[in-house]
Amino acid sequence: MTINAEGGGDKRATEVKQSGIWDRLPAVKAYRVYEVDIRLFGPGDPISLNKQLDLQVEMLQSGGGR
Repeated sequence: MTINAEGGGDKRATEVKQSGIWDRLPAVKAYRVYEVDIRLFGPGDPISLNKQLDLQVEMLQSGGGR
C-alpha cells in the first residue's frame, strides 16, 4: 500500500484504515498488507527497482504486514 501524503492522501488513508470494511479485507486479516513510502517506490530506474526488490524481500521475510 502506497500513501501519498500530498493533497491529504495521508488523512484519507487513515480514514480508510479506520473503516469497518478495512478490517474485514482478507489481506488485512492475514497480515498481508504492507505500507511503503511512495518516494521509494515511485521511481522505475534499474537502481531504484533493485532497492525496491530488496525492501520487498525484507518486508516479506519480517512478516510485519498489517
